[in-house]
Amino acid sequence: MKIETGAQLQALYAFYQAEKHNIFAVNQIDPIDDRVYAMLLHVLNGERGWYGELIEDGGQVVGVFVMMVSETLTGKLIAQEIVAYLKEDARTQGNKLAIAKAFHAFEDWAKAHGAYRVKVSTYGDYIPMLENHGYAAYT
Repeated sequence: MKIETGAQLQALYAFYQAEKHNIFAVNQIDPIDDRVYAMLLHVLNGERGWYGELIEDGGQVVGVFVMMVSETLTGKLIAQEIVAYLKEDARTQGNKLAIAKAFHAFEDWAKAHGAYRVKVSTYGDYIPMLENHGYAAYT
């Protein structure tokens, strides 16, 4: 579900506070500051180039997906997934499918906003799904 309301942001913030150490570990982010929450504010404020989704299960937030589109040195736009996280006890097939749908929705959104490439940095549990949908690992 795309983040569009203050109520969604509040629910996400509570989830984020409870899970931020896990989010930082999974996404290899240094937990010195609350950068993920700052990113979510960019999403909620509808700032150009930011996209985010909540993953909900039974009315509870169980995951988050945050992406951005930015300009490269060549002037081209590249889309990049920043955070893809599902709570460990919520990694059901249905919730993984929700993450897959979020990847596709983001890819469509990014292309509609002029991105020439979509970069995915979170692999983990998503490797088979991403590879089945044409994403390839690169170094």
